[in-house]
Amino acid sequence: MECPCTTRIVKTPSSYAVKSAHCGDAIVKSADECFASTASISVDVAQNRSVADPAHAPGCFLTPSSTATGLTASFDAVFNSAVNSSAPCVVTNNTAITRVEGAATSLVSLSLAADTASDSVNITLQGPADAWFAVGFDAVDMTDMPWTVVVSAGATSSDPPVVTERRLGDHAPGKLLVKNQVQLVGNRVDAATGVRTVTLTRGLAGVDADRFSFHVPALASTTLDYISAVGATRSFDGDRHKQSASSSLAFFATAAKEASEALDTCVCRGDTGTINEKGGPSVLFNPQCMDEPLSDLMAQHNPTCSLNSYRGGLYCCKDSFILLDEDQEVPEAVDEVYYRWRFYFVDYDPTIHTPLVHLEWQFGHIECVCSLCGWVGWRN
Repeated sequence: MECPCTTRIVKTPSSYAVKSAHCGDAIVKSADECFASTASISVDVAQNRSVADPAHAPGCFLTPSSTATGLTASFDAVFNSAVNSSAPCVVTNNTAITRVEGAATSLVSLSLAADTASDSVNITLQGPADAWFAVGFDAVDMTDMPWTVVVSAGATSSDPPVVTERRLGDHAPGKLLVKNQVQLVGNRVDAATGVRTVTLTRGLAGVDADRFSFHVPALASTTLDYISAVGATRSFDGDRHKQSASSSLAFFATAAKEASEALDTCVCRGDTGTINEKGGPSVLFNPQCMDEPLSDLMAQHNPTCSLNSYRGGLYCCKDSFILLDEDQEVPEAVDEVYYRWRFYFVDYDPTIHTPLVHLEWQFGHIECVCSLCGWVGWRN
């Protein structure tokens, strides 16, 4: 037995993200939600639009704006109410995509444009003008030992910065890459804020195994994790950083081989958030499903791991929750409750029965939906 997530239940995502092809259960459901969701993604929105066009993916997407000016792309946030449309957004690894761009604000802010036509990656970093700062690509922490760009302040405030490249070690400075692949093409210091902005450029492919390679089609409609750090000294000296952070960069397609190619990037609901009855207090939904070998829930794409596919269970069964839909009358409370149970048993027949196995080696998330049986299933 499961407590259903009735029509009285409100699910509110805590974040939004780009996704390849389509959103599925994570589709954004209204124009207001669409236009608000883009505020959580680091992107320059030129205008908000609503359409009902089956030639485009349903729900919320970002597409390069025809009104854009300047060197970096700006986008239209579009809500498409054509819910039956089967048109996809930009699909990851679509070789027709020739340029992607993304930006993220963190301890060290990062913007990046990768372009196959010019075989170039333009990287802009923002950090303190009086201390070194660094960004490690495709990493969530130092144990990933990423290719890293370090920007050291000059010996004096009037000196240009010194840019170096490293392959970080496991919580260690790692090794200095003797010859830079990146070239410094811009340096600006805002005296009022004390922020340094540097612009770098390099080729798409890393010149050796220590450097990250940027594959444009593979980056489209995805996010790239990165770590950043700020030091206590002007020049990187191998000592521990003063601050560190992890973030991610969402990539949007901005050019293709053919002008007719759609450049819509789906914006979808995140997997965590809150659940509540309308007008009632919220319950945090963060099941923290783990991947194999700790659990098979992620490998099975189990519905209990996402706010958007969660249809019933403990999170919809909190104290005072009404287990009837909004259009059903709630009877007066009574103290006397009757249960009637009917059990069915069929001898196991391997020709018609499929054994269900669920492995769980963790504490915390204890729900599992039998997807073969629909959303009503068993819970371990």
